[in-house]
Amino acid sequence: MLSPEKSPRYQWVVLIVTLLVFVAYAFSFQIIPPLIPSILSEFGISNAEAGLLMSIVLVPGLILSILVSLAIGKLGVKRIILFSLLLVVLGTLVSASSSSYVLLLLGRFILGLGGAIILPATPTIIAQWFEKKELGKAMGIFAINMPLATVFALPVASVLAGTGWRNALYLSAALGVFATLTFATLFKERSLDREEEVSIRKALRSAEMWKVAILWLLFQATMLSFITWAPALLERFRGMTKIEAGFSTSLLSWIALIIVPTIGSLSDRFRRRKLFIVFGFAFMSLVFAEISINSNLNIMFSFVALGAVSAMIPPIIQTLPAEVLGPGMAGVGFGVLTILGNIGPILAPPLIGYVLDSTNSFFISVALLAFLSVLGTFLGLFLKSK
Repeated sequence: MLSPEKSPRYQWVVLIVTLLVFVAYAFSFQIIPPLIPSILSEFGISNAEAGLLMSIVLVPGLILSILVSLAIGKLGVKRIILFSLLLVVLGTLVSASSSSYVLLLLGRFILGLGGAIILPATPTIIAQWFEKKELGKAMGIFAINMPLATVFALPVASVLAGTGWRNALYLSAALGVFATLTFATLFKERSLDREEEVSIRKALRSAEMWKVAILWLLFQATMLSFITWAPALLERFRGMTKIEAGFSTSLLSWIALIIVPTIGSLSDRFRRRKLFIVFGFAFMSLVFAEISINSNLNIMFSFVALGAVSAMIPPIIQTLPAEVLGPGMAGVGFGVLTILGNIGPILAPPLIGYVLDSTNSFFISVALLAFLSVLGTFLGLFLKSK
C-alpha cells in the first residue's frame, strides 16, 4: 500500500485542504465590509477608522512574509500552517468579543499575522506537491480562493448583520476551527531533495522574480481598487441602486470562479504562461477604458468581460515563483509576492479616492486603472517565461 506522499491522488487532497486553509483566512478578512454600518453605530468611529479594519490585516504581511520560508525550513510547513490557523481563529474571536474599537482592531491585526503566514505558505505547498506539467491546473484551482471566500462572505455577513454583527465573526471563527482540524488530520509533510533547499539571498537576487512580483502589485492595486470603489462610482455617476451596484461588482468574483481554473489548465496545455499575462493586462486596459465611457445600459456586460480577462492573471502569477526559483525556493518568491501584493491594495484605493475627490470624474478615476493595466502589459512583455 502506497504512503500518502507517494500516492498520485494524495496531491489533490493536499490541494483541497490547502485551499480550505486559505478560504478560512479570506472569509474572516472579507466578512467585515457588510458589518461596517453596525460597527460604526456601536463604536461611534469614523469611516476612516472603519477602513483601517481592512488595511491593518495586510500590514503584517509587509514584514513577515519572506521570513515564512525560514520558519517552514526549521519547523515544517504543517506546524507553521496550524499556528497560522490558530492566529486566524484567535484574531476573529478577539474581534467578535471586543468591547472597544481598539480591541476590535487588535483582533484584526492578529488575523493579519495569521494571513502573513498563510498567503506565502499555502501556494508554496502547491508548488512542492505538483510537477510543472500540472502546476498551472493546480494553481488555477487554488487561485479561486479569494473569489470563493468573497462570494460567500459578503452575503452571509449581510444576512447575519441583522442578528448582530458579532455572529458573523463567530461563524468565521468556526470555519477556522474546521479548517484547522481538517488540515491537522489530512495533511502530511513532504520532504524536499537537498538541491531544493532554500537560499533567500539567491532568490532575492532574481530579477525575473521581481518582475513577477511587480506584475502582481499592479494587478492587486488595479482590481482591488476597482472592487473597492466600483459600488460608489456606479451609484454616484451611473445612477444605480445599492443592490444593482453591489451585484454588478460581485460579477467579477463569480466569473473568476469559472474562468480561473480553466486558464490554469490551458497554460499547462499550451505552455505559454507569458501570453496569458500580457493579453490579460492588455484586455483589462481596454475594458477599463470602455467602462470609463460606457452607458448604464451595457455596464453589466463590461463587468462580465472584466471578470473574464482579469481571471487570466492570478493562476499564472501563482505558478511562476516555482518555475522561476524552483519548488524549494518558491516560498521566498511567494513571500515577495505577498509583500508587493499587499502594497498595492494598501496604497492604490486611497489614491483612487484622492483622484475622485480632486476631479469628481468617473472617467479619470477608471482611466487611471486602465493606465496601471497598460503598465502591466508592457512589463509582461519583458518576462523570460514563455
